[in-house]
Amino acid sequence: MALKLRPPTHRADALGTFIADHDSAWDQDLYRADCAALLEKALAEKRATVPVTPEEAEAQAPVVLTDLERHKALRLHPMIRYFAGLTRWQPDAQDWDPEGKPCTVRSRYLTKGPASEFTLRRPTFAAYQAADEIVSTGERLTAFARAALRAVKSPEYTWTAALTDPQAPAEVIQILHDADPSLPLAIGQAVISLCRPLDDAEAFR
Repeated sequence: MALKLRPPTHRADALGTFIADHDSAWDQDLYRADCAALLEKALAEKRATVPVTPEEAEAQAPVVLTDLERHKALRLHPMIRYFAGLTRWQPDAQDWDPEGKPCTVRSRYLTKGPASEFTLRRPTFAAYQAADEIVSTGERLTAFARAALRAVKSPEYTWTAALTDPQAPAEVIQILHDADPSLPLAIGQAVISLCRPLDDAEAFR
C-alpha cells in the first residue's frame, strides 16, 4: 500500500525550533536507512504497475525511478520535510515513518544526544521588510536571524531574549558565528521559510 502525505499536524503560527542538519544529535544512519526504505518501496510499487513475463523482463531495461519519482518518495521522509521547512520547523509535530507509523522528528531522529536548538519567531512586518531589502546575501540572512531569534539552548551556551528585545543582540550572533560561521546564515534561511505563505494543505486544514 502506498504511503501518502497526511494533513499537516504542525501549527502555521507557532514558534519554530531550528536544529542544524549537521548537529551531532541527529541519527544519520537511521536517516539514510529510512531514505533507502522509501525509495525501495516506491520502486516496488512502480514495478508492480509494469507486469511482464520473465522472458519480457529479461529483454527489457530494468525498472528504475525517475528523478521526479525519487523526489516524490523522499518528500515523505520526516527529516527531509523538516529541513525543507514543510513542518514550519516544529520537530515535535506528528509525522510518519517509512512504515506509516506515527513519529516525530525529535523522537525518531534526535537520539544521539542533546541538540543545539534555536527558537524562532516571525519577524514584524517592518523587520522583515528591512531585512529583505538588504542586497548582500550574508548580511540579509544575518538580519533575518537577528530579527527572529528568541532563544538558544545548547550544551555549550544558552540565551533567552527579554520581552523588550526587538532583535537578538549582535554579541549573540557573534557567538553563533564563532561556533560555526554557517550557523547565522542557516538560521536566517530557516526564518524565511518559516514566514512563507500558507500552502494548500495548511490553508484548508
